[in-house]
Amino acid sequence: MKHYEVMLYNDDYPLVYKCNTMAEAYGCIKSLDNWVPGMCVDLSDMMETLVDMQRGKRMSFSAYHYAIAVKDGEV
Repeated sequence: MKHYEVMLYNDDYPLVYKCNTMAEAYGCIKSLDNWVPGMCVDLSDMMETLVDMQRGKRMSFSAYHYAIAVKDGEV
């Protein structure tokens, strides 16, 4: 089984949240978008990216404030 890791860049101390589902990863990004000043996420594009990741078309995504990756194993 695979899981998603959402990382918020924080200089030398990045913050990582591990998610079991695509919906949980989407919710995490949506929360970060509301919480982090200057972070602007197109949520429709983010959903497409997560679907591509779920289907194996893409393994990771990186933006200025954050990154998402699909990893092997359960959380």
